[in-house]
Amino acid sequence: MKKLQKKLLPKIVCLFLGMAALAWLTACTGKLVTEEANPKQAWHTFFSYVSEGDFDAAFDMTGSRLKVSSSDFDGEWERLFLGRLAETCSYRFVSDTDAKGVRAWQQVDVTTLDMRKLVSRSVPVVLDRMEGQIWQHGSYKTDEALRQGLREVFVEQLSEDCSDCLTTQRVRVEFHYRDGQWQPLMNAALYDAVSGYAAYADEAAEASVKEYRAGRQTEEAAPEKNG
Repeated sequence: MKKLQKKLLPKIVCLFLGMAALAWLTACTGKLVTEEANPKQAWHTFFSYVSEGDFDAAFDMTGSRLKVSSSDFDGEWERLFLGRLAETCSYRFVSDTDAKGVRAWQQVDVTTLDMRKLVSRSVPVVLDRMEGQIWQHGSYKTDEALRQGLREVFVEQLSEDCSDCLTTQRVRVEFHYRDGQWQPLMNAALYDAVSGYAAYADEAAEASVKEYRAGRQTEEAAPEKNG
């Protein structure tokens, strides 16, 4: 009996310590999540910065050292893109806040202008316009000519309706409680959403060019078959 008690005692102590820790954590969370200061309110502040085009303030709030500001861009289309990104972004909470002590998580559907879709829509327009230029070995004469043409078309495309270039992604946002307030943390999914998936623009352009070329080759081969 004494041996059994010796074996059970450490387990019982650990169980009570775990229960005590959980009770403390729950009590702590109740004090940190208030009507005035809570993760949802922090997210609202963060996204207000994004929708106003103040990306630096939004990123600073997350503790990220990354900077995304229209003042950093010299090109007309880059500044215009960030402006349209700010205008078109929106969000929707899809869960209750899961708060544990000084950490919390919130599921959010984030809708933003998608650079990948904008590129896919713009590339065919550029290639159609540049069709009269010299074609050599399956590519245009210079990459810079293609890039310049793409920039010009971007400006035109961004001035038009971009509702077909929006993407909604569900993001699990993590929050930390620091200095008396909740702050969202930047992760890969959140960065992609608030930057308009710009990191994948080159891949989208390359895929669009290949698709365009494949389509033109099919069109050119069709008359031969008919003949």
